[in-house]
Amino acid sequence: MGFKKVGVIGAGTMGIGLAYNLAICGIEAVLVDIEQKQLEKAKKEIINNIRFMPLISKQIPKVPMEAVINKIKFTTDINNLSE
Repeated sequence: MGFKKVGVIGAGTMGIGLAYNLAICGIEAVLVDIEQKQLEKAKKEIINNIRFMPLISKQIPKVPMEAVINKIKFTTDINNLSE
């Protein structure tokens, strides 16, 4: 049994990494933080990761940016974790 959606609380370094890796694996992530500004920063960092990771590691396939970003819901509403 695999996960289809995972909630991640906190858009700091670990939360960004978790959401990014979940999305790369095709799993939906709900990234929650109390600050909208932090979520915007997280989205920018994830976009940078998508752009540069295939250059750093040959083991990570190049995945279309939209496919990854669309797997992550960036929100300040903790009620989005109810699923």
